[in-house]
Amino acid sequence: MLGRWPDIRLLAGAPTRHVDRRHRRAHPRCRRHPGPAEAIKTAATGWAAFWDGHLDLDALAVDVTEHLSDLTDDRCARW
Repeated sequence: MLGRWPDIRLLAGAPTRHVDRRHRRAHPRCRRHPGPAEAIKTAATGWAAFWDGHLDLDALAVDVTEHLSDLTDDRCARW
């Protein structure tokens, strides 16, 4: 999820159908459980509000993107 929306503020405002599609692709066993997208968006909204003014969310989004890229590079190197 954070690969697509590294900024939790953008995840919170993303269209529900896009979040739902991304979640179902990442977790095919969860297809039977309705509504994970709303829970994800609600959590992202809460975290964004909690950290607002205490943490640089723009810098965090950059750090998340770099970390995910490093993890991908590491996985590719192991193959």
